[in-house]
Amino acid sequence: MKDKYASQKKWYANHKVEADRYRADWTRKDRLENPDFYRAREFAREMKKYSTTVEWYRDKLIEQRGLCALCEHLNHSQRGGLHRLSVDHMITLAVI
Repeated sequence: MKDKYASQKKWYANHKVEADRYRADWTRKDRLENPDFYRAREFAREMKKYSTTVEWYRDKLIEQRGLCALCEHLNHSQRGGLHRLSVDHMITLAVI
């Protein structure tokens, strides 16, 4: 049986650097043009890593009024913005 993609494989083997550069440029451009799509996809992937879903995270965020369940604070960044609440967030509590 003849390889259906033999000509494409041959072209890629002869133009690997050019093809890789094109793919990298296209990916960079697409990420800049569609930041919401990539942000949502990466967030869904992160939730899957913790065996949960985006819907579960949204429900918890509403239930906790946007605050950490342990310390009841907003998760601020050093630049003054807000971060998403961490799924695996752990706080060391002082025991008196």
